[in-house]
Amino acid sequence: MTLKKNNFNIFPRKYSYGGIMDCLIKSIPLASLYKKTIKIIDLNINKSINGDFFIKNISNKNSYKNLNYNNEKIVFNDFEIIFEKIKYITKLLILRNKFFSILVKVFFVFFYISPVKAKTKFRLFFNRQNYYNANLDDKNFSYLKSLNINLEKGKIQQIYLDRKSFDIINEEKENLNFKKLNLFELDDNYICFYIREKKFNLDNPNLKKNDDVIWYRKKSFLPTLKKIFENNLKIVDFSLLEENLEIKNKLYFNLEKLNIKSELINYVITKHSKFFLSTGGGKSELARLFKKPILRVDHAYNVINNFDFSTNKDHIIFCNIYSKKRKRFLSIKEQFENLNSLFPYIGNGTIFNFKFNYQDYIMVENSEEEILNLFKNYNFNKDVVTKNKNNQKEIFNIKRYYLEKKSPDYFYNTNVNYPESPLICVDFFKNTAEYSDYLELKTKKFNTILLQQ
Repeated sequence: MTLKKNNFNIFPRKYSYGGIMDCLIKSIPLASLYKKTIKIIDLNINKSINGDFFIKNISNKNSYKNLNYNNEKIVFNDFEIIFEKIKYITKLLILRNKFFSILVKVFFVFFYISPVKAKTKFRLFFNRQNYYNANLDDKNFSYLKSLNINLEKGKIQQIYLDRKSFDIINEEKENLNFKKLNLFELDDNYICFYIREKKFNLDNPNLKKNDDVIWYRKKSFLPTLKKIFENNLKIVDFSLLEENLEIKNKLYFNLEKLNIKSELINYVITKHSKFFLSTGGGKSELARLFKKPILRVDHAYNVINNFDFSTNKDHIIFCNIYSKKRKRFLSIKEQFENLNSLFPYIGNGTIFNFKFNYQDYIMVENSEEEILNLFKNYNFNKDVVTKNKNNQKEIFNIKRYYLEKKSPDYFYNTNVNYPESPLICVDFFKNTAEYSDYLELKTKKFNTILLQQ
């Protein structure tokens, strides 16, 4: 089938809630700006060659169909979409079943007569991707180029940062449904809170989700939550953590304990909130969906991908990195100067091979005080944010120069997180940008803990 350059095929990554949201957030505003017809190839298929063929255990996986962006018409079913679904399923069956693979190859030989031509056509069929799923890879890069979408450095990030919030279809009706819950008013001052939980990874081992992260507990956030209450801000907790931590405050709303599981209610709450306090993962994508700033406690050391920030106003802190060889914590500058050691496989063919070097380094979670200071020091004033970012630019440039040498074209040209960087919490930056008394004291305490183990 000839590629129709006025169509923009989107393939939501339905193997996880976060994958679905991330794909929509990055692709639909892009397609809208370039005035493409948006077509959704929606398949509840496990992309892995192992495990069940169909994806299980993902709730709310179709709720995104209740969203709209910029009044765009979104097509969910036509001949082209059906054809792309058949192609995708065929390719996956080829990977999963040797006998089926042989049958398809025989068909190509029969159809094209010439074995050489059949081999060429089979490779073209198998390797060509006629959709965008927003992963950072060469196939998505090639697809965008085929649609004549401008891929000069920084263009896609600017489109992402300038995007509008998504809208909720029948929003007035959903607002009324929320009002019936009698929790609070949507024009109240409230924030959203989310900590990624491990249960999904344990329930779905075949999806091979990343477990090499820091799994935070609500207890680590408790001083921060108390400070938020002192500022007379309500907190809506999206977390699903099975943690026995009773927070008795009329300003606190735990949706799990309130047994509120509607994704449409989540949309309504997020759209009217002030900002998010969260780790990455899952429900934190709601902030990006509705273009809400995030105070992010990075749990995955997502330093290479620039912490997946939502807006220009985001503030982030990231885990402390301890060097086993130096027997001390590294400053931010030292981390950025040693990315080749922290991520030794990064240049081996693909930028996504950034496996952390656990043999030589330890990721240590942020302290309660560091998380508290993230909230105490946030400021969403544009001029203040710009000034603070300029103060951090020199250190971020160390990382940028390194990645520009190591990364293929698609990394910068299709990455919504580059070239501009997020703002590191000013207090965290002050304490950790260079090796300091703060890091020396933290090192002494941590070394004592290591000796006791």
